[in-house]
Amino acid sequence: MTTRILSVLGVLLVTYLVSVLLSLFKTPIRAWAMRLSARLKIQSLRKAIAKADEIQRTTGRKCLVVFNKSSNEYEAIEKKILKRVANNTKGKPGRVFTHDRIKLMQKKSLYVTR
Repeated sequence: MTTRILSVLGVLLVTYLVSVLLSLFKTPIRAWAMRLSARLKIQSLRKAIAKADEIQRTTGRKCLVVFNKSSNEYEAIEKKILKRVANNTKGKPGRVFTHDRIKLMQKKSLYVTR
């Protein structure tokens, strides 16, 4: 019985100490997480730029580097594919890609080949 009480008190003490340490080091932990996130985004951007250059070199088509919110990464997209999507959805209600939107994406993209 007493060993059970001591083990429960030990777990509570460890939990309390961890919570105190986390509250003390909250700012450095957040800063580290932000630095890590920034490094991962820069790495993703570099990969996307390299892929865009490779696609442009092999196909000769214009590529855009855009940020994909669902995967939280940068991606290289061929402009011709976006135009095809815009042409295929003409006249359909609730269409997402229009030629104006593609032009806006090109303006906002971080890197455009050619």
